[in-house]
Amino acid sequence: MAELEAVLADLARRLEEAGIGYMVIGGLANAVWGSPRSTIDIDCTVLLDPARVGGLLETLGPEYLSRTDDPEAFVRRTRVLPLRHRDGVQIDLIFAMLPFEEEAVGRAVEVKVRGFPVRFCSPEDLVLHKIVSDRERDRQDVEDILRRRRSSLDRSYLDPRIEGLANLLARIVQEGSQRAARGAVAGGVLARRGNEGVPAARGATGSRQRRQEWWIAPHSRSSMNGPGWDLTGEPAPPLSLEESHHDAGTA
Repeated sequence: MAELEAVLADLARRLEEAGIGYMVIGGLANAVWGSPRSTIDIDCTVLLDPARVGGLLETLGPEYLSRTDDPEAFVRRTRVLPLRHRDGVQIDLIFAMLPFEEEAVGRAVEVKVRGFPVRFCSPEDLVLHKIVSDRERDRQDVEDILRRRRSSLDRSYLDPRIEGLANLLARIVQEGSQRAARGAVAGGVLARRGNEGVPAARGATGSRQRRQEWWIAPHSRSSMNGPGWDLTGEPAPPLSLEESHHDAGTA
């Protein structure tokens, strides 16, 4: 973890000095807002034209090596630049494409790593990143974020965007994209397992209203009180990294 944090702080410093907007996502962001899991890599979203890959590599310097023989072509195809630091830490730089990603970078929260303020995806935007996934790990990550952040999440920001996602995904289903539908519906992911009054997991063919219900109804303040949820007291502090500048991240 020490090498990982050292590389993360160095990467953030280089991006900052180059004026490149970024935010840390993936397992490291989940360690800050949810629960830590074993991770040996760094995932960052960057605000940069994919055509500037060559300049980015020059900015990062010889310590950061491309894991692909033709990084420009790879980024054009995937919008991901896979790197390896000379210390062995693997890094994926994801080139932002959607307005949501740009907005999320602007809302990123500074967390000190090795004394340097590193910009991490906010807990609300991390939920939005993960909530359309059908991977069990991502569903568990969302549950962990909610358990640790509980009442500190900005519902005025989160709820309408989840509703917007539900509307968008409903249109995708109507257009017959079954694959997108399976990855879209996170029904029941936020439900308290084993507690009464919480809807079970929804199927991929659920209505737009049901897609909204899995977030709005099960996670109203009234339904989150009781066994399995503790909304009293302060949110839990960030994990694994030194300290958060986010007010909700302190005990």
